Amino acid sequence: MHAPANRSDTQIFVRIAALCLGINIFGFGLNAALGRVDSAALSPILYIHALLFVAWSVLAVVQPSLVARPNRMTHRKLGWTMMVLAVAMGVSGLWITIAAISAGRMAPANIFMMINILTVAGFFGLIAAALGFRRKMAWHSRLMISATILLTGPAWARILPMDLLGPAGLIAISACVLALSAWGMIHDRRAHGRIHPAWWWGASVATLIGPLAPPLAFIPSFADWAARI
Repeated sequence: MHAPANRSDTQIFVRIAALCLGINIFGFGLNAALGRVDSAALSPILYIHALLFVAWSVLAVVQPSLVARPNRMTHRKLGWTMMVLAVAMGVSGLWITIAAISAGRMAPANIFMMINILTVAGFFGLIAAALGFRRKMAWHSRLMISATILLTGPAWARILPMDLLGPAGLIAISACVLALSAWGMIHDRRAHGRIHPAWWWGASVATLIGPLAPPLAFIPSFADWAARI
């Protein structure tokens, strides 16, 4: 059995969450440094989304350590704050995607729209599962970290040379995301003798987004809707 919140688990959760925060900052910072962003043209919703994203990432680093200490009440209160952040992030993320497609900054529209829909759906699914398992800390913590790992996808899309990778770009993003899940799996194998099933849930979500996006994006009704955005 996995201990609810032992020191080694807490350390790996904090380290993975901190790395996710670093990847997101580096990815979007690199995007700006390379001149891919016109800061003067950014809408307020983009700044709001960025702040929500940073708040989530920071809380993802803080939360595991609160469980290991006599601060569980604080953990619960911040947990409900993260639920609100999750909804706001998902809604604002889809809003930004639609605005970017409408402005002609994302093409093909159907592919980008479907990737974002699947990512948000996967994120919400992992968060909902974590909420359902909130009394089983081994499950809850790993599902929350898996949701945080999934959010590195957009950053990896800005770090990797997507123009050179072409269709393989989605596979490369999935591989980078899965590498973070693999870190947690390796820890479990060493610390507990087996990999907790929650890691497989998160890895499955990350794995399915890439293969599912293209066929779903070309469903005629969806492709027509995306083309009209």
